[in-house]
Amino acid sequence: MENPDVVLGDSLAPAFPAGRSAGHFAWPLDLPRPGADWPAGVHTVRVPTIQDARRLLGPASEAVRRRRSQGFAGNLPNGARTKLRLGMHDRGEEYVFAAGEYVDSDPEGRARHFPLHLTVVRRETLRIGAGEVLDLTASCEAWPGLNLREELYLLVKVDRLCVGPGSAIEVRGNIFTLDCGVVEFDGAASDPPFEVRIRGTRHPAYSLYRPGPAEPGQAGVDGALGQDSQATRLQATPFGALLDVVSQAFDGEPGCPGSAGGHGDNGQNGGMAMLADLRFGALKGFGRSGLLVSGQAGPGHLGEPGGRGGDGGAGGGGAGGLDGFAGFIRGGAGGRGGDGGAGGDGGRGGNGGLASHIFIEAPGSAAEIIGCESRRSLGGDGGAGGAGGRGGAGGPHGRCHERGSEAHAPAGAPGVHGAAGTPGRGRDGPQIHLCFDGDPSSPAQAPGDLSNLSEGPA
Repeated sequence: MENPDVVLGDSLAPAFPAGRSAGHFAWPLDLPRPGADWPAGVHTVRVPTIQDARRLLGPASEAVRRRRSQGFAGNLPNGARTKLRLGMHDRGEEYVFAAGEYVDSDPEGRARHFPLHLTVVRRETLRIGAGEVLDLTASCEAWPGLNLREELYLLVKVDRLCVGPGSAIEVRGNIFTLDCGVVEFDGAASDPPFEVRIRGTRHPAYSLYRPGPAEPGQAGVDGALGQDSQATRLQATPFGALLDVVSQAFDGEPGCPGSAGGHGDNGQNGGMAMLADLRFGALKGFGRSGLLVSGQAGPGHLGEPGGRGGDGGAGGGGAGGLDGFAGFIRGGAGGRGGDGGAGGDGGRGGNGGLASHIFIEAPGSAAEIIGCESRRSLGGDGGAGGAGGRGGAGGPHGRCHERGSEAHAPAGAPGVHGAAGTPGRGRDGPQIHLCFDGDPSSPAQAPGDLSNLSEGPA
């Protein structure tokens, strides 16, 4: 009997939808029992409970778990989030990947998150050539009907990982466990390092406040035209033209101003970089700083541009006058053109994405091999301000309005341009926690940007 929850792929591809198409539906695959291993291949499974997730994804060592919980406790942003819905998420992560307690008060939240959607890659040997980047990011396309905002879990277990200079494994926005028995570097000590890149989701962050994409500001509406004066009519008589005055409203109406353009939406925040659990056994062939672990959430998105202001309406024409046998009757003035509408302000750039923890387990001899870079996410640029609308043309003066005057009334003033949006702010990179299982007195100092790094022996 086929099980639609399980897919076995025959090859690894840069993206899982392609790898999935190369596979086939297989027999029902139960979750491995304690002590058992996953079969070789690429699998997609649903993990029904948080207890199963803890067993399948977290470290086996309780000492390592306790060490990790110190990292959770020392993360001040997490402490501030404990009373929010995000706090429930943090508690769940600490329970699965560290020594957090199971909290009975979170059942409704867990019900929304479970079952977890887990992609498993199990290989005896995996090779990544020099300069190659293997993107292992699990995609929601592997789960028909699953929303792209759903958290996806990825477990990669490889007995022997062979990597070339300048090669990399990249994962974007998955909660990621990498378990490597042996990692072998096929290059010289002076060659570019092998890198594990933990990056933010490809899609922006969403929230109750921002449920959908950002939109540019709406363009302003053009002002209505001023009406021409209909105060006079010329009549022909045997003695010459005669002006018939039917109203005293000789002047044309002014044009109406254009409306202001709408403000652009603020850019969406960058995609989150999720928790990563990286476990390296023996490291062979590496020189100093030959294995780099870097983490960075996604950049904030560009603020949307403000809308263009509407153009002012043209002024109406003045009524015609007459210098005839009955005397001089001055013509009406044309209406002033309407002012252009102001351009809308550009939206503020989105903030850089948030980043979770990166945990690294390695032998004590790897202290000088593993380099760590915790990079701040970048704020997005602000959106351009909308252009101000053009002023409307002045209406023509009526005949015999005034000798030597301009033929038209003044045009309306152009609208002011909208202000450009301010840039979004960057956010701190992930906290990187190094745990060496060797001599506790060995140096736990990894080269690189250590601004968000905590380390120490298990």
